[in-house]
Amino acid sequence: MPPRTWFTLRRALHETMFGAANLTQAAHRAGFADSAHLTRTCKRLMGVRPAQMLPRTVYVAGVER
Repeated sequence: MPPRTWFTLRRALHETMFGAANLTQAAHRAGFADSAHLTRTCKRLMGVRPAQMLPRTVYVAGVER
């Protein structure tokens, strides 16, 4: 995986965790095409969706939509 991908992912996650951006806004600001692209990249690299990493999100394990 290119280092740029990691930095882009980190920027998007930082925007959502410490900024006022939602996932879509953070994805665009970081350089992803859309929030789905951010989600796929995060899932591939980290093993979880970005929403599961946010402190203000309640995630119930085993429930998929």
